[in-house]
Amino acid sequence: MEQRIYKYNLDFYYKSLILYLVFLILYVLLKGSFGEEKFEVVFKDPLIYIVSIFIIFFLVLMVSAYIRRREIVIDQDRFLIRNRFGERVILFSDIVFMKFSRQLKERRYRGAVRLVKIKLRGRKRPLRIRLGEFENESRLYKEFTEINKQLQKEN
Repeated sequence: MEQRIYKYNLDFYYKSLILYLVFLILYVLLKGSFGEEKFEVVFKDPLIYIVSIFIIFFLVLMVSAYIRRREIVIDQDRFLIRNRFGERVILFSDIVFMKFSRQLKERRYRGAVRLVKIKLRGRKRPLRIRLGEFENESRLYKEFTEINKQLQKEN
């Protein structure tokens, strides 16, 4: 069986960055003034500073997420949570139980599983994986449910 790789999803950062950039461009075009064949931009407007801060913030977040390059790799008897700087191997035999739940803040999306909590041997707190942060969320959910079924058969 081959490895299945689920990469971290950067769509939210791209969409947010584009939205703020388009807003900034439109706002500058509306607030700017044309004079003697020149276009003058008003830099003393606080809204331009606020939107610029948001653009810089999302740009830093996107670049840091891109640099970390997080992903989940599922194999036959284990899965790996890795990023550019290291990886953690989790054997299926080390899993005590798995719990699927929605995040508390997102209760309005009924039926959609948002969070997988994995209790491991030798670790006090459960490992939390937010499925929505990775590409192909529904397939990743199916993978974890299959792992959970496999664990329940063994117990």
